[in-house]
Amino acid sequence: MKKKMSKIVFFTLVGIAALSLTAQANIVIYDRLEGGSGDVENVLYNDANRNEIDFTVDGFLNQSGEIVEFTSDELLRTPSGGQARIEAVDGSFTYLTFLLADPDMGFNKVQFNLDAVEDGVVNLTFTDQFDTDFTGASPYALSGSGQNWFTAIGEDGQVIASVTINSSVGLAALADLAQVRLNPVPSGNGVAPIPEPATMVLLGAGLAGLGFIGRRRKK
Repeated sequence: MKKKMSKIVFFTLVGIAALSLTAQANIVIYDRLEGGSGDVENVLYNDANRNEIDFTVDGFLNQSGEIVEFTSDELLRTPSGGQARIEAVDGSFTYLTFLLADPDMGFNKVQFNLDAVEDGVVNLTFTDQFDTDFTGASPYALSGSGQNWFTAIGEDGQVIASVTINSSVGLAALADLAQVRLNPVPSGNGVAPIPEPATMVLLGAGLAGLGFIGRRRKK
């Protein structure tokens, strides 16, 4: 009976370890508008930053009022018009990152539309609350003659802390990223880091070894 119970316990532990391997939290990136927009807020400009020109400009969410910071290596401005656009003072830029100003806040869904001046590619990096980067299938193709929608969704409680955009071409109206939409959530809502698969395998091997030693001692 004891031998039978030992086998049950052992295989239960193996099963738990196997499930842990598949429970990897993730940020999924789509090169399209995905999942509708009923669960996200629009980013508005101007009211929060008074049409400032700077390397970092602010927007705000239309429902919660959370401040969103946009930073580039080019001077940025937000032309008048409410839900308008962010653009570079010199006409285009190739790098932009944005995040919520509150360090305790992130988002688990974001949508945005890139307006490129010509065909090219873009690298997207979505960084979670544990500073892990998710890049999906980057680089993604950009069309210079149409809309370039992207959506990122955090799965299994994953929270997006920031988004970084690097393009091979100038982005003429990255606020066609006036169509930046996201839903704010506390960063603490996220899951704890999941151990690497190799770590889980070692843990499983250790448990198996302990079980074997226990059986040897009983003999």
